[in-house]
Amino acid sequence: MSNDQELRQFVSMWEELTSDKIIRRGGQANPTCQLCRTENESPNHKVADCSFSKMVWLILAQKLNLQMLNQNKTSTRIKEWWTAMNGQGDDTRRTQLVIYAVWDIWKERCRRVFDNKAQTPAQVASIIQQDIFLYDMAQGNVHVNI
Repeated sequence: MSNDQELRQFVSMWEELTSDKIIRRGGQANPTCQLCRTENESPNHKVADCSFSKMVWLILAQKLNLQMLNQNKTSTRIKEWWTAMNGQGDDTRRTQLVIYAVWDIWKERCRRVFDNKAQTPAQVASIIQQDIFLYDMAQGNVHVNI
């Protein structure tokens, strides 16, 4: 899958899955971000501006020794954020990390909304690492000695 295809799919899905969209369509939802509980939820806020998400990105960058997870800049559009996180090249590994991180941040948001349970940013970062390890193992990229 090309970066352009991944980006279009990501933006399309991510922009639909926020409380601001649900409210605009007449649904009921709490507009406050369930991760930081300080600002209204929006596509950009969930992944780029939320203090909880920023902490997850920081922990991942430290654990994996990555310079690419620069969350100091606030993006006004999800496409700008995606490009900044993935860079201009075709780095499948980096794209995989961003996708798993966004997915697990989304799952943490849902855990808080629907299950009334919460994990710390460090726990979410560990889940992201586990998900990538399990994917690699399933693909035969990791060999486990028993």
